[in-house]
Amino acid sequence: MPCVPSHIQIRTKMSKEKKGLSLTWYEKNDFDTNPLNIKPKEDQEIIGHEEKIRVFEEGLDQKSIWVVYGGFGCGKTTLMKRLIKKYAGKHKLIYVSHNRVDGSMNTKKILQKRMGKIKRLLRIMPKHSVLFIDEAAELDIKEVRELLYYYEKENLKNIIIINPSFFEHPVFEELKKIVGDNYLDMNALSLENAVDILKTRLLGADLISLSAIKQLYLLSDGNPRRFLEFAEHAIRIAHEIGDGRANTRHVTLLRGVLRKN
Repeated sequence: MPCVPSHIQIRTKMSKEKKGLSLTWYEKNDFDTNPLNIKPKEDQEIIGHEEKIRVFEEGLDQKSIWVVYGGFGCGKTTLMKRLIKKYAGKHKLIYVSHNRVDGSMNTKKILQKRMGKIKRLLRIMPKHSVLFIDEAAELDIKEVRELLYYYEKENLKNIIIINPSFFEHPVFEELKKIVGDNYLDMNALSLENAVDILKTRLLGADLISLSAIKQLYLLSDGNPRRFLEFAEHAIRIAHEIGDGRANTRHVTLLRGVLRKN
């Protein structure tokens, strides 16, 4: 919700109008910031996956391994920020982007880096850490076996693996048994979820028609990030033309802009 007091918002709005400065579409509708901003925040809603994420977050209270699937803009970064907030100050969360690892991922070294110099010299390993492995498509059997070794030794309490591609391979049967039903699929939104996102973000303001939302949903292939980006563009186009409420005409204009780019 708008976080600036209403009297300050009104004063700022009147001041800009008095100076002849044009208001953005969201300022005109009494938002102090863009409600359709696509920059991830830890307290941001991940609509369409609430129940799955609730089960996931509760599952992290117990020793477990989770596999998360999701494309760009689906909410993985938001999920990561929520985990950082959950474990803030506990020094438990370890983030690794597998595609940035030079050579094979070394779980032992990753864990040891969490310890102070003296504890590293004494070869003391941390306990009950939470390891978040992003971009894990190329994770191999050697790396998985090392992960399971430190998981069984209680050095790792939770392992969260993002977008692995190994589950079709029979050598990963052991890991699949441990994962069980611990899957979180964050890919495409449903149309109903897309409508809910805009209602939530726009606080119920009637700034875009349902038919336009349906077209934007198809245009975005159900990707949350693209959907919000396209919706913001359509509403802004309507505002700049002076139409007020975005409809299918403005979606058509947006398609033209996208084709040129």
